[in-house]
Amino acid sequence: MSDQLFLLRPGYFKGEHGPYYCLESLAIEGLLSFYPELRNIVTVHYVDYPKLNPLNFGKNFAKLQAVPMLLLSEHIIPKDKALNLQQNNGARFLLDEADIRHYLATQYGVATAEN
Repeated sequence: MSDQLFLLRPGYFKGEHGPYYCLESLAIEGLLSFYPELRNIVTVHYVDYPKLNPLNFGKNFAKLQAVPMLLLSEHIIPKDKALNLQQNNGARFLLDEADIRHYLATQYGVATAEN
């Protein structure tokens, strides 16, 4: 299983207001457009608004309302040991857009953002 990246599908509405896009998902989309080879490495899922994502974490079922989210493959050993990985029922994931971009850059050898 590859890493699983969840992004909010653009063009959503909140009631009668919109269409909108998620700024955090947009930043990650930008990295994917600069380095399209990442789409061959990471499985990208587009989630509809509202952001309710039932995810199967191993044998347990959890509901997260966080997008963007990167769910790390169970076989991946992150190259950057200082990542702010979160865990739920044995699954490891990132919820912060900057952390996700940093992980994709350091893990898969593409450029990272200048600070």
